[in-house]
Amino acid sequence: MRHLTRTTIVAAAAALTLIAAPSAGAVAAPTTSVAVTDGLDVNIGGWAEGAAILADGDLLVANLNQHKIQRVDAQTHQITTVAEVADPSQMVVDGDTVYVVTGNTPASIFTRKGGVLAIDLTTGARRTVTTGMGEASGMARLPDGDLVVSVTLGGDAGVHRVAPQTGERRRLTSSFPTPNGVAVGPQGQLYVGSTLLGAVFRVDPSTGATQRVAGVSTSLDDFAVRSDGTIVGATTLGFVDELDPATGRSRPLLSGYVGGTSVRLLSDDRPVITTATGRVVVVDLP
Repeated sequence: MRHLTRTTIVAAAAALTLIAAPSAGAVAAPTTSVAVTDGLDVNIGGWAEGAAILADGDLLVANLNQHKIQRVDAQTHQITTVAEVADPSQMVVDGDTVYVVTGNTPASIFTRKGGVLAIDLTTGARRTVTTGMGEASGMARLPDGDLVVSVTLGGDAGVHRVAPQTGERRRLTSSFPTPNGVAVGPQGQLYVGSTLLGAVFRVDPSTGATQRVAGVSTSLDDFAVRSDGTIVGATTLGFVDELDPATGRSRPLLSGYVGGTSVRLLSDDRPVITTATGRVVVVDLP
């Protein structure tokens, strides 16, 4: 039920965004269908909420409704369970440690179980970095090693900066609604998306000052920043969009990924896309 509730919230956001006038740089929905590479295309058998890419090319996937982190072998495509985690969302890998956002459910608005968990991929040891947050969702790592976590709903909704070693955190901003996707650009720029607004904001990681840089005409969930500074985003209605923070323009690239939940980039900038239907796929963009 909690996932149905979450889906309803996101679907409502998508509907509002579609009804609203598109942003100045937005263009019409794409006609390009799904373009799948010859590589990875698997289903984890649950809600694939987030992904991370390991140094050896394997993928970690957060299985939201089955409460676990799974590893997908890049060569054999075999899927194994790494750890049991309550309501996992986005992840950041730092050496042998994976940081996992937890409590990605609307229930966390009341139970305050949102937070960040650190798991040693070699030993399995785990450590609570921070907890007591609302519905935590997105996460990225700044160049200095600090984590940035989005809390989509709850009394502490906003964008939070977290020190991974001490757990100290402070809210950078709460100036826009439903913060979700978080990504860091090649020059250290911090970007955070709003699902309700279908927009991406640049957030100063020190002061929290925000500036809207791009928007899409559908409900934006998560995204990643390519080496050229452009953004590739997944939307809940199934589109994969490109956004340019420099110009504010956006354009649709692909369709067919309904329930898109995250985008992560391989070393060649090909995106790994996850969906609420459990799909994990590497795609070639037009």
